[in-house]
Amino acid sequence: MKESSSNILRGFEREKNLKKEAYYSDGYFTMHQLCSFAHQIYDIYKFNAKSILEVGIGNGFVSTYMKKAGFDVTTVDINCELEPDLCAPISELTSLLSGKKFDLVVCCEVLEHMPFSEFEDAIRVFRALGSKLYLTLPNHNIVVGFGGFIRIPKLGVKLSELMVEIPRKRILDKEHFWEVNSSKETSKKNILKLLSNYYPNISVQRYSLNPYHISFKTTDT
Repeated sequence: MKESSSNILRGFEREKNLKKEAYYSDGYFTMHQLCSFAHQIYDIYKFNAKSILEVGIGNGFVSTYMKKAGFDVTTVDINCELEPDLCAPISELTSLLSGKKFDLVVCCEVLEHMPFSEFEDAIRVFRALGSKLYLTLPNHNIVVGFGGFIRIPKLGVKLSELMVEIPRKRILDKEHFWEVNSSKETSKKNILKLLSNYYPNISVQRYSLNPYHISFKTTDT
């Protein structure tokens, strides 16, 4: 998947100069988007990581919650207006952090805003900064079915889903260069293959409450 240099530059400049208000637009108040934030917080908490590097602060929903809960979270973004702890592109992180390591690197809904040709370079940087990764990306496929909570006596409340993915061809959102399964190159299978070059154990899962988002995370087994 090749992109012209002018498109790449426009993508970089868009993210770098996007106004903070864009992260508080109507789309961020939808129930499915708020459910995605809840999924992120739940999954990140399960890592039991003491130090966390969040790449892409967005509106700060997740990092603020985790910081208030007592976790050591360092945020980074290329958009200085979002007030991250460190304002820099991914490619500069290893040098700027001077060999610092984190228990967990988090990157949610970020890499699709960059050409897929830069995907592996970003993962290489993440691996240099920590041995565990929590990555989420948008799902290009249509998902049909339902997901929600089931209350089971003695077992409590469990998340469950009954969904089927249907491949589709459509025009990508204007701010996305790619999405999972938007092409053969960006297929879930190929993304897992690339991630396995840097992390020994990776699991993949749709968000039950928002199947538009897919998580890729390191596991102990």
